[in-house]
Amino acid sequence: MSLAAGCSHASTRSKANPCASARAAAAARIAHDVLRGDVNGDGVPDRVALVRLRRGESRCGAFLVVRAGGRTLTHALRTTPSSPLVPSLNGLAALGSRPGLAIVVTTWEGASTAFARVFAVREGRVFAFATRTPDGTFPYEGSVTHIDAIDCAGPLVVASGWFLRGTTGHSFGFFRHFYRVGTDRFQLVRSESGTSRSPFPPRRRLREFMEPQPFPSCMRARGAAA
Repeated sequence: MSLAAGCSHASTRSKANPCASARAAAAARIAHDVLRGDVNGDGVPDRVALVRLRRGESRCGAFLVVRAGGRTLTHALRTTPSSPLVPSLNGLAALGSRPGLAIVVTTWEGASTAFARVFAVREGRVFAFATRTPDGTFPYEGSVTHIDAIDCAGPLVVASGWFLRGTTGHSFGFFRHFYRVGTDRFQLVRSESGTSRSPFPPRRRLREFMEPQPFPSCMRARGAAA
């Protein structure tokens, strides 16, 4: 009876940590494209990399690996058999007024639009910021019928979209959502919307649509694949 209980306990622990072996493998590796910047807010540059272990579908196919303050921190990322390969490390961005750079990762891509998620290092762990979207991402780039962008707007973050209205091809709309960077989430402050006859957003006025995306004005270290 005791042996059966022991096996059951071991099985439960294994199921609770399906990424344990992959996490250890990722922590032992260092990618060629390592970004350097202070992500934990202690004023000392840290090393950040995205370590890919698998190319196909996997819950733990890639990891963010952060070496900061003498510690190695990891965060599992899902991989899919897509081209180009995602997730990919966009870079380190200065968001809000808190010390420490945010880590920006493209977690998936559609036919023309990519989707970026923002991570931070706090109290010895890597975590993803919460957003209003179900998967926690912000869209950027697009096609001839729509384009999305995200950037800093002073102490805030602005996520915007420019899109075709109707079927005539002569009417376009836009929205802008402004967020405060909280402790663990983006908090909506205000929104704007309007219409235009131009198929392209005026980048001088709506500077978040500048390139390269995402976060064109406040990315402090940009990944090679971004």
